[in-house]
Amino acid sequence: MTSRSADIQRALFACSPLAIVTLDAAGTINAVNAAAIELLGHDQADLIGKRAQIVFADPRAYDQLEATRFNIPSGMPEGRFTARYRTRNSRIFDGETVAARVASEGAYGTGTLLFIRDVTAELALKAKLEASDIQLRAALASANEGAFSLNLVTRLGSTRGFINEFLGIASADATISLERWLEITAEDDRARLAEAFETLRTHPTHPLDIVFQATRADEVMRWLHMRGKVTEFNRDGSPLRVSGVIADTTERHALETKLAARERQLAEAIEFGSSGVWEVNPATLKVAPIGPIRAMLGLTDEEVEIDGALWLESTHEAERGEVARQLRAMAEGTSNVLDVEYRLRDARSGNWIWLRSRGALKPDTEPPTAVGMLFDITELKQLELKLAETERLMREGLEGANDGAWSMDVQSNQLTVSGLISRLLTVEDGATITLDDWFSLLPADGEPVARSRFRDFTDQTRDQTGAGTSQDLGRFRVIGPDSSEVWLRSRGRVVEWTPDGQARRAAGIVSNITEERRLERALAESDRRLREALLAAGEGAWRINLRTRIGEVSAIIAEMLGLPPRDARVTYDDWETRIHPDDLDTAREAFMALRAGERDSIDIVVRYQSEVGGWIRIHNRGRISDRDTHGNPTVATGFIADITERLATQEALADREQQLFQAVTAAALGTWRIDLVDQTINLRGTIVAQLFGDDETRTLPISEWREHIHPDDLVAVDASVAHILTVDDVQADDQYRLRDWAGDFVWHRSTGRIVERDENGRATAASGVLWNIDATRRLESLMAEERARFERIYRATPAMMHTIDNEGFIVEVSDFWLSHLGYKRSEVIGRRSTDFLDPESRERAINVELPKLFQMGKNTHTAYRFLRKSGEPVDVLLSSFLERDKEGNPVRSYATLTDITELKATNAQLERTNRELDRFATVASHDLQEPLRKVAAFSSLVRRRYSDKLDEDGARSLDYLADAAERMQRLINELLSYSKLASQPLNLTDIDMSALVRDIIDQLETPISENNAQITATELPVIQSDRVLLTQILQNLISNAVKYRGKADPVITIKASEDESGRTFIVADNGIGLEMRFAEKIFAPFQRLHTRDQYEGTGIGLAVVRQAVERLGGTIRVDSEPGKGSTFIFDLPRTPPKPRGEAD
Repeated sequence: MTSRSADIQRALFACSPLAIVTLDAAGTINAVNAAAIELLGHDQADLIGKRAQIVFADPRAYDQLEATRFNIPSGMPEGRFTARYRTRNSRIFDGETVAARVASEGAYGTGTLLFIRDVTAELALKAKLEASDIQLRAALASANEGAFSLNLVTRLGSTRGFINEFLGIASADATISLERWLEITAEDDRARLAEAFETLRTHPTHPLDIVFQATRADEVMRWLHMRGKVTEFNRDGSPLRVSGVIADTTERHALETKLAARERQLAEAIEFGSSGVWEVNPATLKVAPIGPIRAMLGLTDEEVEIDGALWLESTHEAERGEVARQLRAMAEGTSNVLDVEYRLRDARSGNWIWLRSRGALKPDTEPPTAVGMLFDITELKQLELKLAETERLMREGLEGANDGAWSMDVQSNQLTVSGLISRLLTVEDGATITLDDWFSLLPADGEPVARSRFRDFTDQTRDQTGAGTSQDLGRFRVIGPDSSEVWLRSRGRVVEWTPDGQARRAAGIVSNITEERRLERALAESDRRLREALLAAGEGAWRINLRTRIGEVSAIIAEMLGLPPRDARVTYDDWETRIHPDDLDTAREAFMALRAGERDSIDIVVRYQSEVGGWIRIHNRGRISDRDTHGNPTVATGFIADITERLATQEALADREQQLFQAVTAAALGTWRIDLVDQTINLRGTIVAQLFGDDETRTLPISEWREHIHPDDLVAVDASVAHILTVDDVQADDQYRLRDWAGDFVWHRSTGRIVERDENGRATAASGVLWNIDATRRLESLMAEERARFERIYRATPAMMHTIDNEGFIVEVSDFWLSHLGYKRSEVIGRRSTDFLDPESRERAINVELPKLFQMGKNTHTAYRFLRKSGEPVDVLLSSFLERDKEGNPVRSYATLTDITELKATNAQLERTNRELDRFATVASHDLQEPLRKVAAFSSLVRRRYSDKLDEDGARSLDYLADAAERMQRLINELLSYSKLASQPLNLTDIDMSALVRDIIDQLETPISENNAQITATELPVIQSDRVLLTQILQNLISNAVKYRGKADPVITIKASEDESGRTFIVADNGIGLEMRFAEKIFAPFQRLHTRDQYEGTGIGLAVVRQAVERLGGTIRVDSEPGKGSTFIFDLPRTPPKPRGEAD
């Protein structure tokens, strides 16, 4: 494959709209494309490396697919199937899947590509189309119409409905050629019909609409009306198929030509029926029949009216009286409606035909006339009789099968029962019971489950998957009338729905499976014993269909195939691929001989590649267990035993020494054997070359061997040797240094034991293994150094840190922690961290914070009060994280502590300063207001006494003075309110925000009315907050929205939303707006964007709003554009700040 073609394939894989999942030979997912990630809802990391079962809804379905190589036929590149898949959020969908076998490069073997397309909606649509098709057939049949479809190329088509009866075809669907149509078409119309179809070839957009005569199967010429259009085209754009409907219009055509005068009567009577029209004069009982009824009565074309008595004579005597009574009631004026069912003898065949006659009196005609229509309900009556007979047979069948039937009104929870159910409840067949009556039969432990399953069944909606189909309602026990235990199985389906898609009526069957349960238990026990016997013998059972080559295997064989350890379905081909190539002919010959019937049994030993044990030897024996009626073998059964161990033991006994030598050589090991009598040691393996520079075996005296051992290790080695010599059945395991051929000392490990003793029990020989562990020892040394380095850094870090184990004991602590709290390391290590807290912090840590840490894995800025050794308190903020082992169990927690004692003192000082500032603001505002009141009073006095003596400039100056005093007064008041907001205590209550907005609107009624402002508040929540602060916020925002208006009348909208963190309130207007560069400036005190002449105000209103919002723990911002209004958004936390005095 070229680089370019590989790039193209990767691009196709990534960009394909189909979901693509690639599996390796073991069924593990190794790649997915973007479409698969989107369809399955898993991240790529969630899928890669996982078994493909993770994406299938039913693992058993996946096992079957995997066992059959994903339906890929032998010798074919691909296979197709539809399976149910499960997404990450548990949505189950139907996936149309194409499986393709691919050969992977490298060591992965043969893999599989799965191309998955979600066809859930298509299958649902198909079901709806099938239902629609049934409805269409019924509609076409009732309307005396048939549907057709014709291929314009092959000139072959299909018909359904009425037209098949016309052609004398018994089936619902039929195939017919255009030539057949032309053959039955009247000779005068034949060319015109052929031309109509030819026109569609050149003008495919033209509709097909033609009326012609054709010969019915009974040789009667009928008028037909064919309508249709081209519905399918070839790839070159030429028309391919035309579809449409055909209606028998003979009666209509006859009425149009012979009974034109009756069209008005037919139109008036059409609402009463659709088959046969009649008109009667109740006074004279003269009847004018129209349509097929004339032929039934045997009338000629000249007989337009007949005497009603003739009609009554043709009526069956059982219904004649009722027909006459309704006619008399209409003649006497006591009724103006006729609706009666009766039998009429058909003059043509002499048979009784069931008719329904419906009509009404038309008093506006002179003389009064009744008109109506006739329905042929013979088939309906036959169906009613058939239904009654079917119900009788069903009751008898239920009785014979020991079953019961039920029909339930879901709305009222009432059931009509028969058969087995009636007998269990000791009621009559057809009796009505309540659902509780039925559940009263169930024992207490089974009733909740049964109720739950039944509730799920009746709660389903019409649009749910599987709705309306037969469903298993489970198996359950009931207590019979004689107190015996009866096992039942119930199935049912919803048979009628409400208009909104809820279940209205359901029906089902209850079967007695008591004997079935007994047999199942007996079979299960027998199966258990067989499995235990096979397991004890290390054997697996198999059963294979010799025709399909698909078999069933027990758990042991399933594990060999790499499947879960349970019964599984596999193919012979899957089994055969694991047989050793040298044994393949033997196995294949035996299987083919069984299949051909050339032998009745097999008994072979082959090598087999097991997923569990690799290449093993198996003993496969079996025989023919079933044949067809011709004697040909169809099924074979047998057993497989793993005899690898037995054969391996035999082979091991033959070449044990050679294998041992090769193993020692390959693993760079050495074996040693000490002859305690001769005081020599024999060494074998590559270790000899490492120590002496050559050879693979050497024997030397013990004294010379001791010269190779490091002097510092000799004492330990001698002690180990003395121990194994004096203690029975003990193994030595020592590590010491040996000098290699280059003169360097290298670490080795030696293990061994006494292997021979003389008749007196004295040890004569010892044997063991020696291998080089120098690299391991060096690594351990480096790790120890690194661990010591980490501990030095940890301890020397200029921060308070400690580490606790999973029981809360301190295992490590920094030097800064010790010096800051005044403890020695020995006074801290091994004690609980909570021992160094004050009582309140200790209780909170034990009951709240530590459990939270072990659950959540971390704590952040947790406030504690530690105690120095001197007893002095230290306030800290502690943050920690938890280390877990592979199983997720807590191991250690690492914490850092920040001393906030000085910070808390600073905050306290700041609060005292703020309180002093508040007092200063109050005193200052009071001192400033006193002279202002005098200025205002004296200016008012001067205006009253000397206004007539002041000139125009003097009067204007006096006005300026009064206005300035008033503005100064407002400014002082608002400044005082602003200063109090930060310090006043919160009064938290439940506040209905909608009611609060209405109160504020009432308070601002004058400016709102003067500006013709429109204020809309959507449904606002009830929150816990401070009413005064919320009033300040909303009152300022609403009054500003009214004040800073544009040319249009103010429109103000107030709404709210909420999430997990809190609530968001929005106040939006259509006013003058502002540039966003001033969005922060407007919230500062005394900041104005307009002159006082343009808009009045002190410039402190929005500063008050921000102060109030922040006092409630929230934030506020603005979004605006000049000329397009402003939107103020403030967020409040779900939990408001604690009132002063309650805070920590």
